[in-house]
Amino acid sequence: MCCVVAQIEIVRSAFKTPPASDGTVPAPSRWSEVVWTVIPAVGLALVLVFTWRAIGARQATDAIRPVPAGAIVVEHPS
Repeated sequence: MCCVVAQIEIVRSAFKTPPASDGTVPAPSRWSEVVWTVIPAVGLALVLVFTWRAIGARQATDAIRPVPAGAIVVEHPS
């Protein structure tokens, strides 16, 4: 949840109006700031989706995997 809040704040800061500069330091264009903020956000979202799917698939295969004969099963309280 903290990562979501942080990412929202980073994206919000890209859309915020930058403070006025005195012209000695060139300011980046607004759209370049937005692009450099949104691309990592989309990448992180994709990593989250693929990780979520992989965990779900692993849990599904673990649930249907038969226990070998002679194995000792230890159940942990939930």
